[in-house]
Amino acid sequence: MAILRRSNWLARRLMTATVVTPERAVARNKLVTSAAIGDLSDVRTPRLLSVFWDSRPIIPRWLGTLPAEFVVKSAVSSVGRQVCVLRRQPGDGGDVYLEPDGRVWAMADLKTRIARMPRPIFAEEIVLSHPELGALSPHGTLCDLRLHFVGTNLVVGRCRIPTRRSRGYGNVGRGALGVCFHPDGRLDTNHPFARLQAPAEVGGRRVDGLVLPFWTDALAEARKVAALFESPHVGVDGTVAPDGRFTVIEVTLVPDTKWMSARGTLAFRDALRRAPPKRGRVEAWVATRPDLWHWVERRIPIETLEEMAAMDAAGAELR
Repeated sequence: MAILRRSNWLARRLMTATVVTPERAVARNKLVTSAAIGDLSDVRTPRLLSVFWDSRPIIPRWLGTLPAEFVVKSAVSSVGRQVCVLRRQPGDGGDVYLEPDGRVWAMADLKTRIARMPRPIFAEEIVLSHPELGALSPHGTLCDLRLHFVGTNLVVGRCRIPTRRSRGYGNVGRGALGVCFHPDGRLDTNHPFARLQAPAEVGGRRVDGLVLPFWTDALAEARKVAALFESPHVGVDGTVAPDGRFTVIEVTLVPDTKWMSARGTLAFRDALRRAPPKRGRVEAWVATRPDLWHWVERRIPIETLEEMAAMDAAGAELR
């Protein structure tokens, strides 16, 4: 097997998420995660619009069947690199597509961009944040919350605030600002679990001490999702919608602790040691959905992963 250097972070990250249990398979694939949450709970997830498996020439026709605003994702991607939030509008030579920061995609370029995404690709409705959260983003886009549960107890959360550098996307890997919050929903720019401090204000708005809107209800909804998995750690990604309901976007079972301080890492370790066993429902559920097995069993060859990592390192992705 090829030796993975530090620059091959994408390949290494996805390799370490190799599916070894049905639970890991579910969490790794965003399509299957949404299906599990929808079947096993009443927690809200984004509405699925369409799944795309076809060849590259069909992409323009597929995009034309979607609403004017939508999100395109790869079901098996990470770090938010294979996500496009798009709005269609008429152009001189046909329809063009705009991203949150106003970047315009002609159809030929967008077709190339989408064709590079690992299959399956899917489209879902755009998720909006509560106005109190959307106001923190320069483009008014989604503020993404990640809640790290050990058992059903929230250890720490992280609010990912879009920036101009991230082009309106709430992914820290793309330049969004990460601000930790306590189990009471209070943002803390000097959180003891964070390796780096965050600015107390964003765009002239006070972030430090801000309490997430409808926090009690949002926490209860996220806890329902954590309880579905036997895994001791469950990271629940989502946001508080304009109507106050929590919307789950995806789930991760492998904790990413690179952003944590030594104190945070030790607290996480101690919480995992103290956590009692859980009885999840996802593993038994997968057997009842044979229609999902072709997604659950899908693997990405290491050659493909290393090619993707090399493209990222070389800046080959369209900007």
